[in-house]
Amino acid sequence: MTTTLEELWRERADAPRWAAACLAAVAATLALVALGSEAYESVLGMARPVAPVVAVVGLGFGGWLVLARRSWIPASTEGPAGYRAAVLIGLALPLPVIGVDCLGGFGPGINAPAPDALLFYPSIAVVAESVFHIAPLAAAATLAFFVRRAGRSLELCGLVAAVAIEPILQVVWGAEASPGWANAYVGVHLLAFNLIAVVLLRRFGILRALVFRLSYYFVWHILWGFLRLELLFSG
Repeated sequence: MTTTLEELWRERADAPRWAAACLAAVAATLALVALGSEAYESVLGMARPVAPVVAVVGLGFGGWLVLARRSWIPASTEGPAGYRAAVLIGLALPLPVIGVDCLGGFGPGINAPAPDALLFYPSIAVVAESVFHIAPLAAAATLAFFVRRAGRSLELCGLVAAVAIEPILQVVWGAEASPGWANAYVGVHLLAFNLIAVVLLRRFGILRALVFRLSYYFVWHILWGFLRLELLFSG
């Protein structure tokens, strides 16, 4: 088992790449703040996002180290395995929720506006993976290290939390903003989304899970996020 940061950095190709993704998320946030963007405030209610983003991506990298050292996630391989599935499913999965949007499921202000979205959503993808997937799994792995008899149960609890936290929060946030039928669909849709992401994470490593989320965000938040304002709300 890998035991030191130096060994992790040397033996796992995904270590520097995940570190680079974390740094890129912070850099994107700094750029948006410097440009006077209100993307974080309009979407997440964060008037001063830099410190929270730095804290979360730091947690994401630290949690990844815990999972890697405990062998809870595999080393990402150099080949294309998993990337094609991550991209294709990520591009296709937003299509049904776009249909819900066309039926009046959501209001106009759910996405960050262009061109800020081009920096905002890649940074938020790293934040989301850190909070919703890495953090609960790393917490479970840490507890399992100290309570070895409950290792299997804690691993299962971590997996359940990683799948369920994001849809629960989204349903709570959308309770007053969307019709009940649309909000119920969001819950089911995001359960499927997070289940796929966690499977990719556990089978192929963090990079495939991140690519899956980025592909989904590209269609739903960036492409459709721009088009929906013209098609659904311009009149």
